Amino acid sequence: LPISSRSLNAELAADDYAAALEQVAVSTTKKLVTMLDKLPLFEGVPDYETQLLADAVRPAVFQAGESVVVQGARGDALFVIVRGQATVTSKAGDELATLGAGDCFGELAIVFGVPRQATVVATEILSTVAISAAKFREIFNERDERLRANATAIYDKEFGK
Repeated sequence: LPISSRSLNAELAADDYAAALEQVAVSTTKKLVTMLDKLPLFEGVPDYETQLLADAVRPAVFQAGESVVVQGARGDALFVIVRGQATVTSKAGDELATLGAGDCFGELAIVFGVPRQATVVATEILSTVAISAAKFREIFNERDERLRANATAIYDKEFGK
């Protein structure tokens, strides 16, 4: 069958598009791995585990004023902020922290299986990547002492205990 220039261009365009998508995916994964590597929770975690985490994230976007997590609720994911800001508050309404790009929250509920320790509210459009508790436990054995030690240090620093 003869190939028309139109179908050849469409095939080339589709190939170029697929290659561009693959390049974006690889670049995005590399950026996520770099971001995760910088988080205190993942200090000392082998690269292959960080790569598995980066492959498992899902995007989650929140509007300004929207609660991302609520103190006392069950934790089903941890979040890493990609863009935007959020405020961390206690049930009493005390502002505990302001979080921005590269910060992580929700890790204590995931690592220790405890209720959320604070409320996090987006102060502007907040782009995050979320890692589900189930996926987190699949990658990291629940008895992973390295992560428990890192999470304990974070808790002590953030909540002064």
